Amino acid sequence: MITLFAIPKPFDPPRTAMIQRNAIESWTLLQPKCEILLFGAERGTREAARRFGAIHVPELAFSEHGAPLLDDLFRRAREVATRPLLAYVNADVLLLADFMDAVERVADRPSAFLLAGGRWELELTRPIDFSGAWEEAMRRRLRKRGRRGSAWLLDYFVFRRDLWGEIPPFAIGRQRWDNWLIHEALRLGAEVVDGTKAITAVHQNHDWSHIRGSERSQWHRPRAKWSSPDRDRNLMLAGDRIRNLTDATHVLKAEGVARRAPRSRLYGKLRLKLAAVSRFANPMRQ
Repeated sequence: MITLFAIPKPFDPPRTAMIQRNAIESWTLLQPKCEILLFGAERGTREAARRFGAIHVPELAFSEHGAPLLDDLFRRAREVATRPLLAYVNADVLLLADFMDAVERVADRPSAFLLAGGRWELELTRPIDFSGAWEEAMRRRLRKRGRRGSAWLLDYFVFRRDLWGEIPPFAIGRQRWDNWLIHEALRLGAEVVDGTKAITAVHQNHDWSHIRGSERSQWHRPRAKWSSPDRDRNLMLAGDRIRNLTDATHVLKAEGVARRAPRSRLYGKLRLKLAAVSRFANPMRQ
């Protein structure tokens, strides 16, 4: 039914390895079974693919500063995937069983669509025990310690393989590329479905040392100064062509997919102005 694809960071230091193994193992438990593609030749990716029964695709284009490029990733994913639906997922995000329930409900719609949603943010310090009722334990932990992420922070995108046209060479994980995807889906006339209420996506907090040239490398500090050449290039490529989950045309609820009331033109102009302020457009990414 669906192919999940991701680009893991190097599986060191040990905390990064733990976070990514937690995420990938959660994907292997989804039902119906998903095809999983792990892209890139970073340390430990080949071994992780072998361990979790995923397909390793080492070939991938990177920027001169070491960031994977969105256009090449999506092109290669379409070429390698064997399922009709594709889903990009950040390699630090846990998915629970409700992900596949949501995908099945949205996939039945005849129109083009992009399913995306918000995330929970959670600090984990040890590997997850996936035996037994691990999802119930995770939900309890989220109620006690989890925090809802911003509508600007998007960690997964589900779509049919023929949705996209030309994609700019955005640096993944360096701001605005995900918000451009929302804008582009709307421009193409696709239904953008906000799955936040239906999908439990858990972002495991991590540091930022993987971003070369960045002034931000410490653990989760929302007001820390953050900059990199790839991020600056992304801002130039995106311009004002950015949207977030509040711009979704539809919302996925327990009773099904419902059309969201349109925002006013004044709201849209105000949102774009606020997006230009770096503190509003939260820079935290994979």
